[in-house]
Amino acid sequence: MNKGSEVCLVLGSNSFAGATIVNSLLNQGYRVLGVSRSNQSNPTSLIYRNNQQIHNFEFSEININTSLNELISICESYQPRIICDFAGQGMVAESWAQPAQWYQTNLVSKLKFLEYLKDKDWLTKYIRASTPEVYGSNLEPVTENARLNPSSPYAVTHASMDLTLLAYFKQYGFPVTIGRFSNFYGPGQQMYRLIPRVIMSILSQKRMPLHGGGSSERSFLFSHDISNSYSGLILRGRSGEVYNFSGSDCFTIKRVVDLIADKFNLALSDVVDFSPDRPGKDQKYLMTAEKAKNELGWEQTFSLDLGISETIRWTEEYFKQLEFLPSDYLHKP
Repeated sequence: MNKGSEVCLVLGSNSFAGATIVNSLLNQGYRVLGVSRSNQSNPTSLIYRNNQQIHNFEFSEININTSLNELISICESYQPRIICDFAGQGMVAESWAQPAQWYQTNLVSKLKFLEYLKDKDWLTKYIRASTPEVYGSNLEPVTENARLNPSSPYAVTHASMDLTLLAYFKQYGFPVTIGRFSNFYGPGQQMYRLIPRVIMSILSQKRMPLHGGGSSERSFLFSHDISNSYSGLILRGRSGEVYNFSGSDCFTIKRVVDLIADKFNLALSDVVDFSPDRPGKDQKYLMTAEKAKNELGWEQTFSLDLGISETIRWTEEYFKQLEFLPSDYLHKP
């Protein structure tokens, strides 16, 4: 990749969403620079690896907490016009065990990077992936103007960074656009996430725990619809604005597991063991995506049923490579 070419920088490019967007950007003709704190040790989950435009991608292994100067150096060299930010500590329940690490990564280190970026005239869009957890549990669909009500260190750090970025827009005109997304899923997702974990458990003939009886409710978005959202955010997303992206329906976790089990002609009781719920878990996230539909032309195109079928097909195809991956989240400080 030539340094003189226009570059889109993807922070957290080895995450599921990050890798999905790298693949989408390559398909759209962008030159893409990926940065992640983990190496590329699991190429099966990095769906962009088979992209015919992979020659337009370059990867750097950088931890924003310990090697921020390296990230700044790369930005100085490439001067990316667009930055897509997926970097950060995930996982709600685990954030209670060592909350300082979530604050350090998701807020303090990001703030230092923001201080560097705030006056760079070569940056025209900074697109941040945020989460519905910042709204807290809600029984009715919320708009982008809803009060933030986070209930875990994970959610608090995301809400804090969202507000910080919007404050920098007001103060400096920083070109941030924030997308808040329902639960991602699809080919390439980490095996410890709900949908791939259920599929892998069934294919491996193993049982899995169903926390709290699976009563909490979530909306889900297939990876194809995440890619489409970023096309809209890049082309039409306005600086200083927040856009919700959500599926049209909300499902209990139990219903999702049951739907997957049914595709294998199994009953729910064949697949799960009921276990206590995890700490800090909100009951329901529900957002309205009308703003994204009206301003960005975005629409959900994959139903949960169709998206799960596609994910099962991919998982069966790559099962031999995937069965050695951890089914539980392994925390990295």
